Amino acid sequence: MTESPIFILGSGRCGSTLLQRILNSYSDITIWGEHHGFLRDLAAGYFKLVDQPPEDRPTILYTGEHPLETPEQLEQLKAPEAWQGLMNGFTVAEVTDHFRWLLCNVFRHRAMADGSVWGFKEIRYGRDDRVLEFLQRLFPDARFIFVVRDGLNTVASKAERFYSPHHQRHGLAMNRRIASAAIAWREQYRQLYQLHNSGTINSHWVQYERLTADIGHLAPLMQQLGKTIDDEQRRVLAMPEGRGAMKDESAINERYRYLNPLQLAVTQWLLGEMNEALGYDTPASLRWLTSSRRMVDGRMT
Repeated sequence: MTESPIFILGSGRCGSTLLQRILNSYSDITIWGEHHGFLRDLAAGYFKLVDQPPEDRPTILYTGEHPLETPEQLEQLKAPEAWQGLMNGFTVAEVTDHFRWLLCNVFRHRAMADGSVWGFKEIRYGRDDRVLEFLQRLFPDARFIFVVRDGLNTVASKAERFYSPHHQRHGLAMNRRIASAAIAWREQYRQLYQLHNSGTINSHWVQYERLTADIGHLAPLMQQLGKTIDDEQRRVLAMPEGRGAMKDESAINERYRYLNPLQLAVTQWLLGEMNEALGYDTPASLRWLTSSRRMVDGRMT
């Protein structure tokens, strides 16, 4: 059976959980939650095997004239006169099959009905890893959904939700966390946006702001999945429960106001032009920063 999983990817606080819950409202779709990014190590191990130069493969992967299937073939490999230090019985093609089998057994749970679609959402991929390439290689028919939210609001939402309980709002530690979050957002979406526009991947781009305003934003995605948007999906969108959202949802598109002027300026500078490239306007009070950054970039180039 050809696997066509669904992978929801984006930064933390971008709305990926909301989309996960909407898709999970269909009985034959199960989108699992985050798994702390353990596929980074699996992807690295996979490419260590399949990316070897051909001249090195005989020492790692089985390269016999025929697939290793019989006891006689195995005995030849185990012959005392043969060097066995790096003996393995799998080919390059079988490496992909084995890793695919592993992921299917992890995410296609026995409680799921036959014919159900599985997938997951994760916020830890798309920066300095090869996980998306890994998933593409294993599942050529997979659907990738990239969820994006205005970078300023995303960083501010992280600060308000996760950093405030541990650091003083205006302290040095908080400023460092905010700066790191802005850089991570920029680099992650640079990679996701390039991949989305490369034409090499079956992907959909979902904007959190458009989704929360009108669930019809998902119509192209749902059409490809063979689904229609009905009252159940609208009910999920309207529910305050299960979203991990802030208590005050009255200004979800103005989270950036939580940041003080210094934090806001640093965040805007570090986001660079990526935020604008994704269609987000710079607040009027920060437009001078955009001009300054372009002047600096021009002098450096």
